Amino acid sequence: MINDSVYLYHEFRQNQIRKRREKIGHFSPKKTALVGRERETGLICTKKSVYFHAIGRHGRLEESEETELKQGETGMKYGVADYGMNVYEGGLFDLEERLETLKKIGFNGIERLEAGETASAVQRASVFHRLGMDFATVRGPRIEQNLEWSSAFGKEYVWLTPGEAGRGKVDMETYLRRARKFVEACGKYNLKAALHNHLGTVIENQQELDQFMAGCPGAYLLLDIGHLACAGGDICGTLERYYDRIAAIHFKDAFIKDESIGLDLWYQRLRFCELGGGNVPGLVDWKGVAEILRKKNYDKWVLVEHDTHLNEPAKDLAASLKNLKDILE
Repeated sequence: MINDSVYLYHEFRQNQIRKRREKIGHFSPKKTALVGRERETGLICTKKSVYFHAIGRHGRLEESEETELKQGETGMKYGVADYGMNVYEGGLFDLEERLETLKKIGFNGIERLEAGETASAVQRASVFHRLGMDFATVRGPRIEQNLEWSSAFGKEYVWLTPGEAGRGKVDMETYLRRARKFVEACGKYNLKAALHNHLGTVIENQQELDQFMAGCPGAYLLLDIGHLACAGGDICGTLERYYDRIAAIHFKDAFIKDESIGLDLWYQRLRFCELGGGNVPGLVDWKGVAEILRKKNYDKWVLVEHDTHLNEPAKDLAASLKNLKDILE
């Protein structure tokens, strides 16, 4: 079980620390707890098991010993939220092939590692590492696994998923109550709970997003600029207002297919496309968002997501990445 692995790893590390203290006679609180190959990969393989370096609830080192313990590399990363690729191709059939394709384009990884069990999550994580690619968070079959695995792999956030979120299926008060509980659980794993705003959900427009951010102050925001803009929201103002609570950003453009159709049927009204492929100038001000990130020296994930591909996904994604890098670099 993942909990047992993390616990055993914690004991293993404590024994190493005690031995090092005995050898050198002291321990500097400024010295990182993880060194060499162990720090680079976040994984230690032994004959009996695989141990994760985790700073969640079961793997937390003493405060003085974790002063410089970091969750992976820092700096902005370009990734793909690959839902649209799955739609176009019919699913994810070969993780290695997908990562190699995206790496050739210039991306650093994809948003979510998805797995059905612990062994599969470990195996897939090794594929990312072997190819020099990364992932921002993890999704498993249960919420608790999302938290455990994301923490174990040293990731920063998970999607905030506190039960039903469909528009008209849950009221705001109930959603907020559940979200606060979710945030509390994430805190035990040293994770950020990130709201993904989306058309057709309880958090669709600007007023609802602001109400949520005020009512759940511990939550972070996985800002989807396309969904908010198409609901009439101010994406640049939202980024400025909640910049310190941004976990990551989904970039996309929008093509309006039939403006006579309302947002209740948003998937018939519009499609989300590559950056620069929209047909309503200024509707999704992705350039303005990118410019704000450049000025603020943003250092987290920038995630390109095209819900609908009319061409080979690699072609659309390459175009979006070039357009982003022209502003961000």
